[in-house]
Amino acid sequence: MLHDYLLGAGRSFPDKAALVCRDTEWTYAELERRAAGYAVSLRSSGVRPEDRVALVLDPCPEAIALILACSMIGAVFVPLSPEMPQQRLDGVLHSVEPAAVVRHGDGEQLRVTLADGERVLEPAAGASAQAAQKGIAHRPHRVAYIIFTSGTTGQPKGIMASHHAAVAFFRAFSRYGVDAGDRIGTVAPLQFDFSLCDLGVALGSGATLVQVPRLLVHKPAAFIDYLARKRVTVMHAVPSVWTGLLSATPGGLAGLAQLRAIMYAGETFPPHQLRVLEEQLPQVAIVQGFGHSESIGCSFKRLPRPFLQLDGKVPVGRAIEGMEMFLVDERLREITRPHVLGELYVKGEALFCGYWKDPALTAAVLVEDPRPGATAGLAFKSGDRMFMDEAGDFYSCGRVDLMVKVNGYRVELEEIELRLASHPLVAEAAVVPHLEDGRLQLLACVVPAPGSGAAFAGLLQDHCAQALPRYMRPSAYRFVAQLPKTVNGKLDRARLRDA
Repeated sequence: MLHDYLLGAGRSFPDKAALVCRDTEWTYAELERRAAGYAVSLRSSGVRPEDRVALVLDPCPEAIALILACSMIGAVFVPLSPEMPQQRLDGVLHSVEPAAVVRHGDGEQLRVTLADGERVLEPAAGASAQAAQKGIAHRPHRVAYIIFTSGTTGQPKGIMASHHAAVAFFRAFSRYGVDAGDRIGTVAPLQFDFSLCDLGVALGSGATLVQVPRLLVHKPAAFIDYLARKRVTVMHAVPSVWTGLLSATPGGLAGLAQLRAIMYAGETFPPHQLRVLEEQLPQVAIVQGFGHSESIGCSFKRLPRPFLQLDGKVPVGRAIEGMEMFLVDERLREITRPHVLGELYVKGEALFCGYWKDPALTAAVLVEDPRPGATAGLAFKSGDRMFMDEAGDFYSCGRVDLMVKVNGYRVELEEIELRLASHPLVAEAAVVPHLEDGRLQLLACVVPAPGSGAAFAGLLQDHCAQALPRYMRPSAYRFVAQLPKTVNGKLDRARLRDA
């Protein structure tokens, strides 16, 4: 079960720091005590196995204890961000019908909303993990959590994962080089699967999880100072966090002498920005993670120095232990030759078990392995377009749903974005299709790099013309102070389209 894995390594050194957040530090013994206390309190409030518990919380030690508490009593935790728009939050809560909703009240006090009203939630005094779980029949294939992500229909989709799947992922992913002596920094919101990766890799290895306040993302100097003061040795963050730091604090990362590794995932890291990161942090191993909320992640790649790229792309590596990645063409035939594009399918122990209350969508993407003679079992039809190199490493070429047709030509929006982002005057770029006089055109939204001036469309047109055919070049440019981001830190394409 999830709590067994996350607390197991720390039982060998109960007095070691498990969680650090601002001025708060909990040992592994304290974390287990708090988790057990919350488990007993939730049980006494009527929460039963398989009930949903909504955690509308920012990352904090109490949130981690509540995740463990839900696991102890067989309940399903549903992490949600307090920053979520109220209408969207209400819709998710209506859908999952939680037995309990936990929020922060005034100050640091936790409050829980139950069927009979709202009250303060305190961990029961003197509780033990054994007492909290008494009479609970644990089943590893029972759903452990539901994470809600944006859906193509405009409605959030709830991704369900079992204890077995989550633990299988944590075990495999922790092998990229984390050990008990590390202090792992995390800045992802609780509802983002990257936060679960951070949690599982850190506690599963007996390391210390350092929660970085999210407001520091917008204060680069304070962000770097926090990492230094908290002695973070491994930092996980989406590329936009790293590119923001590089743009706002030129040369500033060089002061992080204690940092030995970083991991990024969730979106494309512009290759020229990766080179800047390499230059500023020569002692740091750079690890690219790749995957989907449907498996948390399925591969990672420790990038060589200097990192290798193929056709302007950085490899995402190969499948982690217990997982399999393979490509198929439009006729569902497996692609085994290098440099041939296909759609990625993912199979293995860490796959999700379906979408909450959406059997049709589940059946559309959790499909029988299409390969003749393959071992029976479901595979995830990812929607990612990829190719392999001769060594077997995979390279991402964008999403099937980010491909548009311009004048009859198939165009990958991410390929254009990579080209734009490679210009030294560009900090970030995104491309959206729009109709102009009844014809589909491409609009480039560009964030200028510091000191680059307000607009330089002509330079970018020339830059694109050097590498892209005419039909792939944006017809218009919009220069903006920042691109809209989701609460998880990824590009919010829906808001970009509507702007």
